[in-house]
Amino acid sequence: MLQMLPNPARTVLTAALVLLLAGCGFTGLKPGSGSASGTRVVTVTGAGHFNVTATVSGHCWTTSIASNRKDAFRCMVGNAIYDPCFIRDRQAVLCPTDLPSGTATLIKLTAPLPATLPGSAAPAQGSVWQMKLAAGNLCGFITGTGVSGYPFGCTGKLWCAAPTGPVAGWYRAQCGPLAATSTMPTVTDAKAYPVAVLWR
Repeated sequence: MLQMLPNPARTVLTAALVLLLAGCGFTGLKPGSGSASGTRVVTVTGAGHFNVTATVSGHCWTTSIASNRKDAFRCMVGNAIYDPCFIRDRQAVLCPTDLPSGTATLIKLTAPLPATLPGSAAPAQGSVWQMKLAAGNLCGFITGTGVSGYPFGCTGKLWCAAPTGPVAGWYRAQCGPLAATSTMPTVTDAKAYPVAVLWR
């Protein structure tokens, strides 16, 4: 997931969401990538089969905000932040940039990785950091300013809570649009959306 460092003149919630979704390549939705029988759960790995579209130099200064996994880090290349990035080997991390199309950036490390926080999860038990709703909306965990209780920003101007489940094979997430009249970012008319794919 790619983010640019915020410009103080544009630190509004909608701008942050646009930057996040654009950086993740969320325009590349592939039809039929879900499952008719329930939610598909995908565990992303640094050694996974990604199409590496860029190889750059950078460093990771802390563990990931988006993912609680012990192999996930928050990294920087120039003024761009990648989160999460997963350990490829001792010299590099892999940062998915468009999960539906399977592309990623490979960062060659200019400094050693930081120590993992105590209690960090194993990959198979990691938290969800991206998801695709059965309705087609693509959602990413917001690592900057977000909406209380609804950490996932989605295409279609939806904000979602963390998914729960599975029940009868399906995870679901409470999602809704922002209230138009609220002075603080608040979700209104939230309802349960089935989730087609979870990435963790």
